[in-house]
Amino acid sequence: ADAARLALEPGAEVYELNRVRLIDGEPAVLEKIVLPAALFAGFERHDPLPNALYALYQRDYGLNIVSAQEELRADIARKDDCRRLKLEPGAPLLHIDRVAISLEGTRVEWRASRCDDMVFAASVNSSSAAVRRPTKRMELARNSGAATLATSAHASSAIAGIVIGVRHVKADAPRSVAAAPAASAT
Repeated sequence: ADAARLALEPGAEVYELNRVRLIDGEPAVLEKIVLPAALFAGFERHDPLPNALYALYQRDYGLNIVSAQEELRADIARKDDCRRLKLEPGAPLLHIDRVAISLEGTRVEWRASRCDDMVFAASVNSSSAAVRRPTKRMELARNSGAATLATSAHASSAIAGIVIGVRHVKADAPRSVAAAPAASAT
């Protein structure tokens, strides 16, 4: 799936970054970010990683993100979501799949964000939004109340991230999230 989202050959080398984003010191978003290794040589040397990755992409790799394709859906918390975001099993959350695209039209980043909808809200302003029929998973989430978005985060909230791990792996290879190293806010 990683390779297809980034228009890569199966088995292409990628970097996988897993992190928890904090809003006002509270875990709010669990992110999995996949980057083509061919575009990000030496990515693992960035320690600590900045909170705003797009500035890093531009400064160190000459990649300017100018657009993104996003899919948002209601979902329910899984085991890892509960552990990392301090949620109860089955709690509602917002799942965002995003493919970031460079000025040259290259798919630069795939990001899956799983957001605690009690502290995070997404605002979408689009002139060409596509509407799809809900899947069974979306129906389950909607019936559990996940379609309601409540927020306590504001534009002035302090946003930070704790990196769980960065790995250089083959796209679509089976893998799991590693245990968190000594955490530092970035």
